[in-house]
Amino acid sequence: NTVVINPCPLGCQQPENRCRECNPGQTQCVGNGQIRTCGANGFYGAPTSCSDGNFCNGTETCQNNQCVGGAPPNCNGFGCQQNRCNNCNGGQCASGTQFMTCDNGLLSAPRNCPTNQVCQGGGNCLFNCAALNCNDNNSCTNDSCSPTAGCQRSNVPNRDQCVNGDIQSCTNGVFNNQDCGANGCNPGSTFCNACNANTPATCQNGQRRVCVNGQFQNQSCPQGQQCQNGACVNVQVCTPLQQTCAGNNRQVCNAQGTGFTTNAPCPAPTNICSGGQCVECRNNADCGAGRTCNAFNRCISFCTPGSFNACAANGQSFTRCNAAGSAFNEVVNCGAGQTCSAAQQGCVTTLVPGVPVGGGLGGGGSCGIGQTFLSCNGTTLSCVLGDDRIVTSQCPAGTSCNGQRCQ
Repeated sequence: NTVVINPCPLGCQQPENRCRECNPGQTQCVGNGQIRTCGANGFYGAPTSCSDGNFCNGTETCQNNQCVGGAPPNCNGFGCQQNRCNNCNGGQCASGTQFMTCDNGLLSAPRNCPTNQVCQGGGNCLFNCAALNCNDNNSCTNDSCSPTAGCQRSNVPNRDQCVNGDIQSCTNGVFNNQDCGANGCNPGSTFCNACNANTPATCQNGQRRVCVNGQFQNQSCPQGQQCQNGACVNVQVCTPLQQTCAGNNRQVCNAQGTGFTTNAPCPAPTNICSGGQCVECRNNADCGAGRTCNAFNRCISFCTPGSFNACAANGQSFTRCNAAGSAFNEVVNCGAGQTCSAAQQGCVTTLVPGVPVGGGLGGGGSCGIGQTFLSCNGTTLSCVLGDDRIVTSQCPAGTSCNGQRCQ
């Protein structure tokens, strides 16, 4: 067998009768930043440079059969031109009186600032207002300094001002003086004073009229005083130390009678003013339902809660004061064998002759077993139990307590 080796693995180009060296479109680095590209005929073309001609985006090289970009140059923040780095991005001062301009990214040669100007930030020549004296000593002109224009002056149109105690009238930069006499004028004022420190005070509409800074001013007198002959004098408006009421405000007159040392609302609960004193009430209406106003102007309950009032007509119950102390409307019923006693202010046990009191065995209406006689009072027998409680019993009708028993 015969082995035939293909001498043209990429194909044979006709009519040249030679083997192709590359595939169409294939690229190849050839050194010095150059690259060549395979044509449609299978042969590389002439090498070309990878550089795009732009200095500012770095130097291009050929790597791995591809053109790749380089690192941009460091222009220190001044920017980059097509083929160089800039060295400025604005004007600069070369010295106190010299400046340089930035022209197309490059600094110019130093140049001198105009007369009376100095170089300041950004290469700008400006007037040094701190060193210039723009004052022309004419109070009828406005003098100023502009860093860009220097000294500036303008006439003060038709202005009046106080100068050395007289009014100076400015008209188109020219002034005339007006004599203000003894009253003079205040610095910066546009008119003469109406009075002076020696002008006496007078009274006007109940107020004291005085001279303040060359002008008349009305001043109110303090409370308890009124204006007389230009002076505030005391006037008695209340009886010294008297206590009175103004609504529910308590007032106390001072020792001179010229005003009140105290004039304040009465505090709770005594928030009513009456006769110069703070009280809780003046009458029952101030206390509300179920309460009354006593002789000391204090609200009290109508009755003491639980206190006895009266026995019912049938003697089987009594009324007492309710828990709110507002009325005697709480009814208490007596128990079995009891009747109401006004003298004892409640229900008492009724004794039957011969029946022991409290369940004892003693007879004849006497104290029962375990009880000790205490006292007789008319028809009432009182005994003491073993635990020191007192049992009070009412004798039956027609009997009375006599000799430690009802008979």
